[in-house]
Amino acid sequence: MIHRKVLILAVGAAWMGVTFESVNAQQRNSENTFKLHENGKSPAATFDDVAWVSGHWQGSAMGGQFEETWNPPMGGSMTGMFKFVEGDKVGFYELLTIVPQDDSILLRLKHFDAGLKGWEEKDETVDFPLVRITENEVNFEGLTFRRIDEDTMYIYVVVGKGDGENQEVEFACNKVGADQEMSRAYADAILDVYAMDALLAQQRNQLPHDSTLAIAVRSYVRGLNTIDFSDCPGEFARAYREHLDAWAASEEFFEQFDELHGEMHELFDQIREMDESKRAELEKHYQAIFDSWAKVQSAAAIHGIDEGSEEPEPDQNR
Repeated sequence: MIHRKVLILAVGAAWMGVTFESVNAQQRNSENTFKLHENGKSPAATFDDVAWVSGHWQGSAMGGQFEETWNPPMGGSMTGMFKFVEGDKVGFYELLTIVPQDDSILLRLKHFDAGLKGWEEKDETVDFPLVRITENEVNFEGLTFRRIDEDTMYIYVVVGKGDGENQEVEFACNKVGADQEMSRAYADAILDVYAMDALLAQQRNQLPHDSTLAIAVRSYVRGLNTIDFSDCPGEFARAYREHLDAWAASEEFFEQFDELHGEMHELFDQIREMDESKRAELEKHYQAIFDSWAKVQSAAAIHGIDEGSEEPEPDQNR
């Protein structure tokens, strides 16, 4: 299980973006985060480079909801407030600041429980030095904040799981006050895609009874290519296109099984038992399909859509 205090550090340090490239010594910490090399120096940055994060943001992560408010720079710092809610109860609060450090900036925060009792010692703060900056991304050590558009942000954080291992966790949020009519339109468009996907998946799983596994996968991919993404938000369309591409990449593999027909899950079991090379290739395609579906989930969640949140094995109905 992820240690919640480490997780909190990530969610609370949420909203920054800058417009130039850093050249400091850095190394990748996880797929989407970085850390300074030993004796590495933070890149130059000022409040002007992060002032656009001012405002009220909301999102969901790890089974709860969160909100964060940043004030514009004033008096030599930016200040923020963060609240995490589980069910109908406050889990914790954070007080955040962005302050100058040499010619760069530093994010500091302190945690408080629901009764405003501090987690850290009186003189202790949790500090995140700046590592890297690009036009739409800011990387503090172990934390990445990626701007998708003016009202959408992805956050990636490396957290401890409590067993000595680390993992990267993704968060997504919207800026409160964005066009509500457009948000509803996006949600409706996503639901339309999910409905078409569910129908195609049902047909895919039924088809091997009447024809073959190869034909079922081929027909499914062709069906996916008929889905209209034009009304969907860009991040969802890109994620679903990647999911479609993962299925398309598996099509050639399944073409060699043009005589297999019957229950789809039984057909997959038959492939697994043929030889190690076929089993390995099947699992490779599985992983690509699952990973791409997780991105679809995240993109849909930004717009309040939880349907289709569990991607089953390709031989089961969605």
